[in-house]
Amino acid sequence: MLQRRLHGFGPYGIRGHSQQLGWTNNVVWTPGANVAIYLPLIVPDTFPVAGIAIHNGSNLTGNVCLGIYSEAGTRLATTGTTARATASSLQFIALSVTLTRGRYFLAGVASEAALGTYLRIAPGSVALTRILQVRQETLGSTVLPATMTPVAVATAFVPSILVSQSATI
Repeated sequence: MLQRRLHGFGPYGIRGHSQQLGWTNNVVWTPGANVAIYLPLIVPDTFPVAGIAIHNGSNLTGNVCLGIYSEAGTRLATTGTTARATASSLQFIALSVTLTRGRYFLAGVASEAALGTYLRIAPGSVALTRILQVRQETLGSTVLPATMTPVAVATAFVPSILVSQSATI
């Protein structure tokens, strides 16, 4: 069986189109501590998720929590707070949930504001990031909430987060 991956912004992900749009790929991003980022995800048909991944930068300081939310904002699955483990590559974390056709949000929150780095796409402006429907939420910890209450994103970045059907990336 062909194993598929889904990135935010559709079945082929925004990464596949970012260079054509003149955006910068693989730029280091240091998130604010305990600021959740929510990326829209369109699922074209039933998709059994076996794991979720984030693209770490070279500095692994801190922890990360990844998850998936329904379009209505209900958390469907979360990794819980997890130590970062693989520098300059995708860090896969097991996560089991079956998504049906529809719209969802991939979510991530990091504990480190100054040192931990991740790779991201730079759309070029906050306005473009908002058009893409990226959202954020300031939290009190590195734990994704049961229900998201996001606001419009305040920075021009799209972290590299994906879900996969396979048990490894």
